[in-house]
Amino acid sequence: MELGFEEVAEVLQSTLDEEQVTDLALTAIARSAVNQKPQVDEAQRAPIEEVGQIR
Repeated sequence: MELGFEEVAEVLQSTLDEEQVTDLALTAIARSAVNQKPQVDEAQRAPIEEVGQIR
């Protein structure tokens, strides 16, 4: 099957449209779940800080 320039442009545009939808979905996931600040209380933080002071 041979595609002309018009068909190639349509396929490429379709791919770009799909990529944009995926990018927006992944960005929404990252902003809502993945990049949340961890909720660490002082009891959990203290041992981590002590390790850094051992040097």
